[in-house]
Amino acid sequence: NSIEHFTSHENLKKFYDYLDINKYEYPDGLEMDLEMLSADLDKGLYLDSNIPQGYGVGSSGVLVASVFGAYTKKHPVPWPDSNMVVLKKYFSFMESFFHGKSSGLDPLSCFMQKPLLVSSPGKIEIVKFPPENIDCLFDIFLLDTGLTSKTEGGVQRFLEKSKNSNFKEVLESTIIPGNNHCIDTILNGKIMKFLDELRVFSGLQLKYFSEMIPGQFKNLWENGIQTGDYSLKLCGSGAGGFILGFTPDIKKVGEF
Repeated sequence: NSIEHFTSHENLKKFYDYLDINKYEYPDGLEMDLEMLSADLDKGLYLDSNIPQGYGVGSSGVLVASVFGAYTKKHPVPWPDSNMVVLKKYFSFMESFFHGKSSGLDPLSCFMQKPLLVSSPGKIEIVKFPPENIDCLFDIFLLDTGLTSKTEGGVQRFLEKSKNSNFKEVLESTIIPGNNHCIDTILNGKIMKFLDELRVFSGLQLKYFSEMIPGQFKNLWENGIQTGDYSLKLCGSGAGGFILGFTPDIKKVGEF
């Protein structure tokens, strides 16, 4: 009977309404057992999760994956890994309720319980992490901003920003390649190179996504870039929640 459980229950009722109203727009082959979901909601159904909402770490993804796994009664292909592109399409439709527009990757990763590599729109792979041929160790940490942020607002701001031709050019020529370099190096186990690439990418986020970094954390962000002791990266749509950190030695980070 906690406030969290009540809030979860109310959110699930709204999600049910969305699924029911849009049931004729489901991706081909998807059929949800809405009668069972409705009956369970009448009994007080809620999602018991320790993932904070509005923190960029997949709270809506977990909810979508949970509902999908429990209440999908018809699908065109077997899963878990025979056709993740089709599953992504389902999850994109479902999670759009929460964000206005969703790639579907967060709930897909939650459902698979594995890290995923999207090589192209038609190719999604499960990857092993950390790779077997890793050349050195590193540490990952989360920095709590103490702020919450709605993903939908962040997505809309980014889409509006992408309409600017100058920003779009930077995005395609610098930011996306920088992100891909980070992915390539870590998947190949080249961690020292990965940390170098990430330091550059952290600088790109500070420069081009400054409005998504809470003001009181910008000096901390820049300090990591200058010293090389750590690199920070946005989680989700930014503007609050957690900030993701990488460091060659967690002892260098200490307490912020």
